[in-house]
Amino acid sequence: MDNIFVTNEMIIDYFKQALAYINRAIEDRNFAHLSTTIPYSKFTFKDWYNEYLDGQICVAAILNNQCIGLSHLEQEHGRRSVNCYLALTVEPNYHRIGVGKKILKKIENLARLYGLVRITAEPNAENKTAIQFLLKQGYEIEGELKCAFKKNDHDLVSRLILGKIL
Repeated sequence: MDNIFVTNEMIIDYFKQALAYINRAIEDRNFAHLSTTIPYSKFTFKDWYNEYLDGQICVAAILNNQCIGLSHLEQEHGRRSVNCYLALTVEPNYHRIGVGKKILKKIENLARLYGLVRITAEPNAENKTAIQFLLKQGYEIEGELKCAFKKNDHDLVSRLILGKIL
């Protein structure tokens, strides 16, 4: 674990590496609709980065010059907003060894530096691993967004709303 480092430098290069396992994760979880609604498959990576991530707080976990996890915060719109939304993913082969915790600690510290006070996460209500992880990191369940998206043609999935005051 000591040879894994988390950085907010050269993010565009590391995010590019991570797209392959993000897309695999989407396919593995049968969230086929996501590939048509999220930008990974619609744009070239650079266009996607420039449109969606540039100017956001982004970090990547690197091991042997390969991205094994990444996260970004999207600030809620409005001049006075101090809330942001968390996105976090870790390559499945590196789950449960502290990578997610290391990424989250770094991104929370950066959020504080940018004057943000609160982070909101909205994991799929079926994703017990992510929910338990966030609860262990001090996030609290604040509610549920029922029927937030289609899992497939027949099933709707809810999202839990978790928050943390920094």
